[in-house]
Amino acid sequence: MSPAPATDHASLLARVLDPAAPKAARLAAARGALPLGRQETILAQVRLSADSDPEVSAEAQRSLSVWPADALAAILGDPATDGAVLEHFARRPGTSPTLLASLVTNPSLSDEALLHLAGVSEASVLDQIIGNESRLARNPAIAAILKANQALSRPARRRLTELEEHVVGHEEIAFQARVAPAPTEEPAGDVPLPPPEALVEETPAPVLEIPLTPEEQAAEEALRRTPVFLRIVRMNVAEKIQAAIKGNAEERAILIRDPSRIVSTTVLKSPKLNEQEIENYANLRNVNDEVLRIIGTHRDWTKSYGVAHSLVRNPRTPTGISLTMLNRLVNKDLKNLGTDKNIPEVIRRSAKRLFDLRTKPAEKGKRK
Repeated sequence: MSPAPATDHASLLARVLDPAAPKAARLAAARGALPLGRQETILAQVRLSADSDPEVSAEAQRSLSVWPADALAAILGDPATDGAVLEHFARRPGTSPTLLASLVTNPSLSDEALLHLAGVSEASVLDQIIGNESRLARNPAIAAILKANQALSRPARRRLTELEEHVVGHEEIAFQARVAPAPTEEPAGDVPLPPPEALVEETPAPVLEIPLTPEEQAAEEALRRTPVFLRIVRMNVAEKIQAAIKGNAEERAILIRDPSRIVSTTVLKSPKLNEQEIENYANLRNVNDEVLRIIGTHRDWTKSYGVAHSLVRNPRTPTGISLTMLNRLVNKDLKNLGTDKNIPEVIRRSAKRLFDLRTKPAEKGKRK
């Protein structure tokens, strides 16, 4: 029998990951028992590892833990592998150095995941990251994290210094050359400073495509008038990254809105974050989509009903994330989402369908 076409695989995968999919189908996907390709199977298991049903989630996690190492290494090294799979294994505690080596050499691995891996304590993985000269040249923030990592060996540190001087020195790995010098005087009145160029290799994406409500706009304007905002806006990328990790809640509230994806997502790595902050971030409609994606795929954060509800109500949240959250919501919130014109139509329709499924009177059994 010839293998099923890729389009059939994609269609089956989409049906299984639909919030309204029967539990039996989700369990079968979690166990790898569906006629899916290798890539679709592992993607389904990664997605279902955060399923709201504990049995489905546990089965998916068990299946992920028993993948053969050679097959998993091939998947993680394949540029065609879905980013969610790469992100899962990059951040999963206990991923072996061999698998991490496959990840760090994969050109499809996100900068955020590589930034995370630049902070691990496995010296062999750090050596491999330093060997990826083109990536370091493109994204100097990776080098900044490596330099701050105490696990970096002396030879690797020397190599990084050589790369700065001879390979990526002109790309300004130290962040300073292309950032406008800080003004020597405070600006007059309440007028905030214009934001500096945040990244060398990245043109900040617009983050205000979705109009803010009058209340949100007022809150943003008030934030921009604070002394903390005026101080942060003068920082270069390296300083912002440090503030994102070590700063206080007020600094994080400003940096999470930064137009640089690397800066805003680094806020989510701060050990000082609390659940209320995460819920606040999940509500924001002027943050980078990647911030909401990371929150939506973080198992501990999405245990909070407030976080899950905020993500679904936020029109900026990636659709795939919102769909996985719908099963978590109570009927009252599903009903409201079904008529909410501010969210994507696919979310609105899915919420309405799920609400109808839950509230439709059960058909009484009939005698044959």
